[in-house]
Amino acid sequence: MHTILFFLSLFLVGMLEETLSIFYYKLVQKHYKVICALVSFVRTMVWAFVISGIITNMDKVWTVVLIYAFGGAIGDYVSLSIEPQIEKSILKLQRKGRKSKWGFLVGERKK
Repeated sequence: MHTILFFLSLFLVGMLEETLSIFYYKLVQKHYKVICALVSFVRTMVWAFVISGIITNMDKVWTVVLIYAFGGAIGDYVSLSIEPQIEKSILKLQRKGRKSKWGFLVGERKK
């Protein structure tokens, strides 16, 4: 039972890591340094979990790697599917609180 839960968590962590990587690169494009640092911290913690799982399960190393890689592939597919929503949420975050001295949002035209 413990092994099944570990493999399931490894699969989910692979999905999480791929989704975070897409989110991270979108934030880098928009120059959000602090949020990028936080996302990078979470990604590093994910890698620490994966490496510890590989080290503790050396007898099943290829099973661990394949499950993590499969989770990464599924996470890549899911994150590319939700990429437009991620882009919209980053744009909302970018527009929030950024007004010019004339009272309209930066990048918008005055009517």
